[in-house]
Amino acid sequence: MNSSRIFPVLALLLLALVPHSAKAQGTRDDYQRATQFLPGHLRHRIYIAEVAPHWIDKTNHFWYRKAGPKETEFILVDPAQNTVKPAFDHSRLASALSESAKREFKSTELPFDTFDFSEDLKSIHFQVDGTDWRCDLDAYKCKSEHGVEPGQFESMSPDKTGSPS
Repeated sequence: MNSSRIFPVLALLLLALVPHSAKAQGTRDDYQRATQFLPGHLRHRIYIAEVAPHWIDKTNHFWYRKAGPKETEFILVDPAQNTVKPAFDHSRLASALSESAKREFKSTELPFDTFDFSEDLKSIHFQVDGTDWRCDLDAYKCKSEHGVEPGQFESMSPDKTGSPS
């Protein structure tokens, strides 16, 4: 057989060996499943993608805010001891703050994004709606400080018998 006829015969044999099930494109279902991995959709499925450390003065500790789909919590890290734990008891803090502020706060949605530890790490300081708060982490008692007190800009009625005007 001459060489000019061998090439077309080999090409036909190779085409016959290629499975017919190989397709260049996926199905509609394949594309719909793949859309869940597009950046706009993926960001709603991934949390804690970034840790922004807040270093605590005069220590080697830092804390960060861990935001999840159903809750937010604050985490304390001690790199020297290789420990990671909640920065405080979120439920007790929410309860103490709710009692002092006279409004309801959930432990999963505390009303602040940042705070400062005291030097001894036994209390924290933060702001809620322009009011400074300090919470003792031993007794879990919160009190407002040096800021706008609840009701500070209210006064009694002119005749001093009624509700704030």
